[in-house]
Amino acid sequence: MSTHTDAIPRRLVPFITAQGLKGNLSALPLPDLLIQLRRSVSTGILSVEREGTRKAVYFHNGRVVFATSNSPSDRLGETLLRLGKISVEEYEQSLQQISHGRRQGKVLIEMGAMAPQDLWEGVEAQVREIIFSLFEWPTGDFVFESTTLPQREKVTVSFDPLTLVLQGLRRIDPEGALKGRYPDPGLILECLKDLDLSGLEPYEKHILSLVDGQRSVAEVCRESEIGDGETQKTLYALFCAGFLRVRGRKLRPSGEAPDRDLSESALNAYNSMYAYIYRYLLREIGPEADATLQSAVTELHAAGGIMAACRVTKGGIIDPPPLLMALAEVPQAERSLQLTNTLNELLYAMLFAVRKSIGADHEANILKALRPDSLLIEV
Repeated sequence: MSTHTDAIPRRLVPFITAQGLKGNLSALPLPDLLIQLRRSVSTGILSVEREGTRKAVYFHNGRVVFATSNSPSDRLGETLLRLGKISVEEYEQSLQQISHGRRQGKVLIEMGAMAPQDLWEGVEAQVREIIFSLFEWPTGDFVFESTTLPQREKVTVSFDPLTLVLQGLRRIDPEGALKGRYPDPGLILECLKDLDLSGLEPYEKHILSLVDGQRSVAEVCRESEIGDGETQKTLYALFCAGFLRVRGRKLRPSGEAPDRDLSESALNAYNSMYAYIYRYLLREIGPEADATLQSAVTELHAAGGIMAACRVTKGGIIDPPPLLMALAEVPQAERSLQLTNTLNELLYAMLFAVRKSIGADHEANILKALRPDSLLIEV
């Protein structure tokens, strides 16, 4: 894969090394990786490792051709069992014969346990399941190396990563690992023209029809028939797949009271920064990031007022409803100042937590990154 910085999106530049792309899924999630490797027509191996589990996805000219895993549940035999292609007895009998260096799929066919077509269907399912499992990983060190693919794999597949991204994101929990990557509620998205929509589900076409270049993400969620979480996840999937792009940002969606609207816009902007800090910490210290930020915010609750209503949710963001309800009790003339002061105190508390846990250099890196343009989804 070429590492020429003009050939890839700006957000991927920090992940370029002499060996290829390298980083952590908390900073660059799997959908972005798959789409970029497709766009760059890459050939090589994407390896991801987390807590001793290692999975690898093999690419040839931008298409997925194979996948491996050291997790027992990802083995071909286990996959064939789940598909109902073989019985438990046939599975156990085949295990006794592969110890001599023979492949389990070949053994099962020679035993008469399944047909050749079953083997290919099993490998396709195995590759999909390995890749889809990576969509659920909140963290994981990855490296993509451009290299010649192993010749020993004779049963391969040919999957379009774009299709895998759509299929993988359909399966995940909308409140799961990728929630922090969803488009900001204040962003205005627009559809790209002349796209093939034949691979989309009816509900995805419904969401796409609501994106008119005028509505914000928040407004699309209100118009949607599938709920906020599923709508945001679907918008993220359509953006990753190249159906949508960012047109701009709406500070005051139509039909809302200006005061509440401006409060939500301010909170959304700060939540983007809080989410960035969370992802940065997650990459550096793993799951302890949740407790670190929660502790930083909890220490401020003693100050009372609207600060006491601030609760850190998944992804490091502040839950809007309790904070906005508390803000409604504040005299209108004081709301803007109190909200700004509260959000700034939270930001400083999180940055201080970064400094205490991983050092001042990391705090400086975050401050450098928190520019207004860096918080928008890149086109």
